[in-house]
Amino acid sequence: MSKKSSQPITVKKATVPNTKKQPSLLPFNPENPIFKKVFFGLIALLFVLIPLMSLKTGINGDERFQVFIAKYIGGFYTSFGKDKRVLLTRDEVMPTYEKGGMEAVKKQFNVDQVPQENNLKNYGGLFELLSATVAKMLGYSSDEQVGFHTTRHVLLGLITALIILFAGLTAKELLGWRAAIITALLLFVSPRFIGDGLMNNKDIPFALGYMMSTYFMLRFIKQFPKPDIKSTIGVLGGIAIAMGIRVGGLLLIMEFGLFCIIAWFYAASVLKESGFDSTGLRNAVIKAAVACFGGYFLGVFFWPYGLLSPISNPLAVLEEQSKFPVFINQLFEGEVISSKDLPWYYLSKFILITSPIVVLLGLPIAIYTIYHYRKNLKPVLVLFVVFVALFPLLYISYQKANVYNAWRHVLFIYAPLVVLSGIGFDLLLRLLQKNVYQYVAVGVMAVLAIMPLSFIAANTGYAYVYFNPLVGGMKGAYGQYVTDYWMISTREATEWLVENEIKKAPSKVVVASDCVYPVQVYLNSVKDKASLIYSRYYDRSNKDWDYGIFYSEFVNPYQLQKGLWPPDGTIYEVKAGGIPLCAVVKRTSKADLLGQQAMQANNFPKAVEELERAKQVYPRNEAVYTNLGLAYLNMGNVPKGIEALSKSFELFPSDPITNYYLGVAYVQNNPPNVNMAIEYVAKAVQLNPGFTQAQEALNQLNQMRGNTAPRF
Repeated sequence: MSKKSSQPITVKKATVPNTKKQPSLLPFNPENPIFKKVFFGLIALLFVLIPLMSLKTGINGDERFQVFIAKYIGGFYTSFGKDKRVLLTRDEVMPTYEKGGMEAVKKQFNVDQVPQENNLKNYGGLFELLSATVAKMLGYSSDEQVGFHTTRHVLLGLITALIILFAGLTAKELLGWRAAIITALLLFVSPRFIGDGLMNNKDIPFALGYMMSTYFMLRFIKQFPKPDIKSTIGVLGGIAIAMGIRVGGLLLIMEFGLFCIIAWFYAASVLKESGFDSTGLRNAVIKAAVACFGGYFLGVFFWPYGLLSPISNPLAVLEEQSKFPVFINQLFEGEVISSKDLPWYYLSKFILITSPIVVLLGLPIAIYTIYHYRKNLKPVLVLFVVFVALFPLLYISYQKANVYNAWRHVLFIYAPLVVLSGIGFDLLLRLLQKNVYQYVAVGVMAVLAIMPLSFIAANTGYAYVYFNPLVGGMKGAYGQYVTDYWMISTREATEWLVENEIKKAPSKVVVASDCVYPVQVYLNSVKDKASLIYSRYYDRSNKDWDYGIFYSEFVNPYQLQKGLWPPDGTIYEVKAGGIPLCAVVKRTSKADLLGQQAMQANNFPKAVEELERAKQVYPRNEAVYTNLGLAYLNMGNVPKGIEALSKSFELFPSDPITNYYLGVAYVQNNPPNVNMAIEYVAKAVQLNPGFTQAQEALNQLNQMRGNTAPRF
């Protein structure tokens, strides 16, 4: 082969006329060698800063699932696969727990907790193995220790810095070191990305595998027909990391194979470049195969269930995950919608309203400037980054896959998107030939970056709840879109409660919460002073507790929008961007509980007495008025019953129970108002189609009115 034919594909730098006349000062000469030093200096700073920022975040609600893997995955490997506790499912363990409690579970399964899900085995254990090993080395062997979780979060901070590194290097491969700096800065001022990067132990490690693979795949394709060993190993490592977290890592193999074919065809057939012969093809195919198969099997090695059957089990999980059976109600556009019924644009809109404006602005600029410089750029390489950034999003939206919790399931595409935004801004600076215009462009970028950066600085622990000005920021999104779905705000709430109330309490107190796992870990330091019970927010009047920690995700949007939350008795609010995420509630009276207990004992006069007192203390508690209305109905005082139930309806019109009993009350009224009864009972059925008692009542009411078809 000739010397000429052995040369790899190179990408011409995007330039503008009269480049030599440009000053050598920043930011105007994209070839200034100082940019490389600045980039690596910035990355070094982020490797220190982001892990430090992770110290301010809290335990997320899903860690109660993942820590089971962290506890028992080590035993799987040290026993060479004989210890299979890490593969236990909830359905396997629960019957034993229900019969004999945790003692029976320990005796039969040798575990100290019940797995929280049946599908834990479907997830790779790479991060869990790493974090558990490091935590144990530091003396944290139990997830009841705060340090156990802090270790995990610091590791995630380092992983986040790695994602920024590879995103910057990807931009460098396309344009140069200045584009790398812009990309890194855009990622750092992205609150959603940084916020998840401090505590999201599922999506952030997977995003690292995805971004690392993207970078090395780009290099691999760029070096055709002779990709070097570093690129091959890099692709292998990226795929392995992704596969070691989720079976979705298979997507990378598909993307890589597709673009290897496209790039080869483009160079050999369209550009007719030399070196693309059978020898070059064989060399590229061998290295690509090594990267794909090596990455796949290395990733499966860190996935116990996948390792048991490296081909059939991953394929079975892939099919199962595509039909994920768990549906979760989500607050979207002011309505609570099941995840199976979310509109096709759910992910796209969430990305649009939660990404910094400066990042979004860079994308249309990228489209224009890439077109303008199309002769100076390698189109296959740009198309590759566009594909890895957009294809997963478009495919999931087209399939209407089961997604929830904003766009965390596609968090891995964000860094490639920011790469496109970064090269867009870099190309814009090349296009603006006058210094004054470049100054203006840099100034606009800086001003637009200030808002999200200031949000991160002010709300480091909750940065991921950020909303941009397209929806009016946090205040505009409040009650319209979900905020703290990770339950991160429970840390600040619990620590405040411990320091300001529990430590000063004369006797042991009971704390109720709808997010018990994180709260329990932070309460472990005062076990002798406080115990914890689980309570749904709307069951708070029916449980015996002294203090409550409730967060906003499970609160009906109507109550959020009308200022009916935080509830009566709130003594502390955790806020981000001026809106409450979590409330600490002090129960100053248990009249609501006593009234409910009297109801259960059929002592309705006593119930009325207690609940009348309770409504004076908790005038915005819908459950108090519902119970009071039922007590009056049972005493035969229908007008009073309707009055109390109507007040409950005013506070919480989406409660099916209240609607049902209002319907019952109007039937019992003198004279009966069947039309009003049907209206309320029909709404109860609409709100809860599984409410069989309401459905039966609706059928009877329609027959009373002479209409056999239910009216909704």
